[in-house]
Amino acid sequence: MNGYTKNSKAEKTEKPAEDTLPGEMRLKHTVEEARRKQIKKSTIKDDINAGLTVAMNEIPDGMACGLLAGVSPIMGLFATVCGGIVGGIFNSSKLMIISTTSAAAFLLYQLSQAYAPEQRVDALILLVLISGAIMIVMGFLKLGNLVRFVSYSVMTGFLAGISILTILSQLPTLFAIPAEGSNKILQTVNLFQNIQLTNWHAFIPGIISIACMLLLPKTPLGNRSAIFAIAIPSLLIFFMGWTDVEIVSDIGEMPNGLPPLRLPDFSLMRPALFSGALSLALIVLIQAAGVSQSVPNPDGSRSSTSKDFISQGLANVSSGLIGGIGVGGSLGSTALNIVSGARSRWSGIFSGTLVLMLVLLLPGLIGNVGMPVLAAIMIFAMASSLKVEENKQVWEPDGLPGSASCAPFWLPYLCRYNMQYSLACYCLSPFIFLVLPGW
Repeated sequence: MNGYTKNSKAEKTEKPAEDTLPGEMRLKHTVEEARRKQIKKSTIKDDINAGLTVAMNEIPDGMACGLLAGVSPIMGLFATVCGGIVGGIFNSSKLMIISTTSAAAFLLYQLSQAYAPEQRVDALILLVLISGAIMIVMGFLKLGNLVRFVSYSVMTGFLAGISILTILSQLPTLFAIPAEGSNKILQTVNLFQNIQLTNWHAFIPGIISIACMLLLPKTPLGNRSAIFAIAIPSLLIFFMGWTDVEIVSDIGEMPNGLPPLRLPDFSLMRPALFSGALSLALIVLIQAAGVSQSVPNPDGSRSSTSKDFISQGLANVSSGLIGGIGVGGSLGSTALNIVSGARSRWSGIFSGTLVLMLVLLLPGLIGNVGMPVLAAIMIFAMASSLKVEENKQVWEPDGLPGSASCAPFWLPYLCRYNMQYSLACYCLSPFIFLVLPGW
């Protein structure tokens, strides 16, 4: 115990190298600790247990990311199914979990807003398919090492900006107040100006959900607490008969079986959509690169970032074909997979299969989940991802890292939420600051 505390303190004070990603050092530490404890050989039982734990976490995360992408939460669940199964089969990093991520979901939402409301779902699916194809091409071209040139400081700043924008985007759903304004800041100001219009039938379950996320992990439920943070307030909505609260089935039709193949509408193709798909592919691959490099395979075989590009591309193509949102390597889900005792790629396959069984066998149960509850889950997750210490570490007033990390934070606002332009500036910002005189 003392050794763990010592290592944790050392990790907290040590400044990450510029070629690491936010959370990567913590993930490496988790892997090292878990490997010290794993003495016995790989067993299917261990992978089933890890898969179940990951699936319990993926259900609320997937639904919340579907909401964040501006589509039905069911599309988020379809994505977690494809990410777990397809990623589990083709990953070269055998313990990496491919799943929905908030950054990809938020980017999909922003990119799809350029289309009419009735076209947005088809545009989103086309974005996912094209980005998946780009990932596959990048993998075959062996471009895996290029993503490591994006610095830790820049990635930290960009993800901090995404987290804050995500929180602001979910407040109208939590309070059940329609917010008006040309951007998220003005919409948030408008929301609080009309705070007296709060629908308490929606707000109270959301607050209960956040309280469950804070308190239940300290109980024996541990990592499985997220599913109860959705179930308890959703049951309250159902038994209290609060019909004025929006639920999942109000957003989209619940599936009665396996989702049918859904071909994209290529008439929606525009140059801006292709550039958006490229932005989505880069965001997903940059985030996943740190996971792929940080998780050694239990059998000692070497992982390949380029091969993981291909597996993530295949997962996105399969997700798009059944109407799912974008997926990528997930830091949180991978860490959870490891500490839950995963021994092989089968844990990811089991997690995707378990989510699929839930969608097929209990669609009515999913349909009664309250939308304010999912918004609260996403707000809590994004607030938790804002690591104050990491942002402090990268801020150096007299040098490049702080300036480079600050730039991506405000670039989404400067670019009027055109996220592909923001991403381009985000990737180029370290090089721009390097050549400016006076640095």
